[in-house]
Amino acid sequence: MSQTEIKSFQSSQEESKESEETAPDVTVKIDGREITFMGPNATESTFLMMNVSGSTNILKAVASSIDLILGLIKDDMDRRWLEQSLLDRRNPMSIELVTDVVLHLIEEWFTRPTQEQSTSSGPPSPTGRKSTASRHRKASSHSTSAPAAS
Repeated sequence: MSQTEIKSFQSSQEESKESEETAPDVTVKIDGREITFMGPNATESTFLMMNVSGSTNILKAVASSIDLILGLIKDDMDRRWLEQSLLDRRNPMSIELVTDVVLHLIEEWFTRPTQEQSTSSGPPSPTGRKSTASRHRKASSHSTSAPAAS
C-alpha cells in the first residue's frame, strides 16, 4: 500500500491581533443598560455575514449568530447579564428585541464607512458627449442615527 501525504494546516496565531483591522465598537442600550460590542475582525465578520446572508429566515439567522454576538460584548458582566436575560424563563427577552439589536449592530458595522473619505480635487472631468436623458436619483431609505454616547 502506498502512503498518502498528510495535508497540514496552521492557524495564523503568529499574526498580531492588534494589526488586524476591525469594525468600530458600537454601544447600545438594552433595558436601560449600556452595552458595548467590540467591532468584529475579518474572520468574525465573515462568519456573521455568512449566517445572515445564507438564511431566508432572519430569526434563524439571528439565532445562529447569538454566540458570536455575545462573544463581542466588551464587558464580561454585561455579557453574563445579557445571557441570563436571554435564558430567563420568567421574563424572557424577546427574539424580536434581539433581532433588532443584531440588525442594528450589523448596520453599524457593515454599512457605515470606517475611515474618513479622502477629499478629492473635484468631480471627474467629462470624457465624452453629455447625455440628453435626465437622470433620476433614487430616494434613500437608509436611516441615519447619531452615535451612542459612552
